[in-house]
Amino acid sequence: MKFLKAAAEPARTIRIMSELSIWRSGVLVLAAVPLVYYLVAIFAAVRFFRGERARRLPEFAPPVSLLKPVHGVDFASLINFESFLRTELSGLRDLFCVNDMDDPAVPLLRQAIRDFPQRSIRILSNAPKIGSNQKVNNLVLLAREAKHEIIVQSDGDVRVSPDYLKMCGGVCGSSGGCVSCFYRGVAEKNFWAEGGGGGGGERFFCRALVANLPGRCDVCARRLGRDDENVAGEN
Repeated sequence: MKFLKAAAEPARTIRIMSELSIWRSGVLVLAAVPLVYYLVAIFAAVRFFRGERARRLPEFAPPVSLLKPVHGVDFASLINFESFLRTELSGLRDLFCVNDMDDPAVPLLRQAIRDFPQRSIRILSNAPKIGSNQKVNNLVLLAREAKHEIIVQSDGDVRVSPDYLKMCGGVCGSSGGCVSCFYRGVAEKNFWAEGGGGGGGERFFCRALVANLPGRCDVCARRLGRDDENVAGEN
């Protein structure tokens, strides 16, 4: 019996080591998947930005309608609004839409109107209930009220540089289309906000660049029609 027991111990040890080896291999594969993904993302980033830096945009500066659905205020809402109003492009029309005129963002928008009297700014509200998503309802109202063929849409928590809108003409040209752009997080001075802002930007960059690897993807959009619906708003 002692001999048989002694002979069984090495076999049991070998079986345990074999099982551990399988588990280690599985964990290693799972850990390697994100690494491979980020290596692909780095390749996609180098490929994308190398091509973009070499591209020369045509000199085309059409008038633009800026559409901005707004709900509530962020820690720097007024700075965000005014960053768009400082953009260097002629023929702009700025449209802001809130759920109702009691929204906390309305006083900030009115201040922006006073600070930038040279801009054509309107505040809209009470969008028709086309669907269950109020933001989409507001966007439909904004699009119907847009004066120009080229429109730029952004949320209330977006901040841009003065030359931001200059890309619209160069990217869209005279043929129209739909484009987007990268963003980076600017957060309040606290750990959670800064961590969330940085992580969100990192995930967005990787996904967009990897998705672009097969080649450029053009998205065509038809122009929304206008109607004669009465909307509540102010000039």
